[in-house]
Amino acid sequence: MNFEPLGVVKANNSNEKNTYAYTDIKPIAGVNYYRLKQIDFDGNFEFSTVLKITVPHKSSSVFPNPAGN
Repeated sequence: MNFEPLGVVKANNSNEKNTYAYTDIKPIAGVNYYRLKQIDFDGNFEFSTVLKITVPHKSSSVFPNPAGN
């Protein structure tokens, strides 16, 4: 799969639990695949599990984040 960046959410530098959110304002109708790339301050990074989201209409949202089944 080829992924394209949708946006960036600035990190919160703390030892406490943080909640982040981002909305894809232009998902395509049909199947969309999403993953997160977490970049540490030292430049190391990890990718999340790929999520498959089917968009039946012009817009959709996933809540809560992280989403379950």
